[in-house]
Amino acid sequence: MKGAMAGEYRDVHIWRFTPDSFVRLFHDLAELGLVPMRIEGKIHVSGFEFSVCLRKQG
Repeated sequence: MKGAMAGEYRDVHIWRFTPDSFVRLFHDLAELGLVPMRIEGKIHVSGFEFSVCLRKQG
């Protein structure tokens, strides 16, 4: 906190998705033409994490 108060830059970010929320968001981004990829196959869930295979379109 002291570093931030002194103007020190720290790159910190957190994104939290469920598999369903990720699919919905990714679908919307693809429909808007913002990502040239699509989700390929099933989403693999392991504990609190999941992985997605993306395939480039075009």
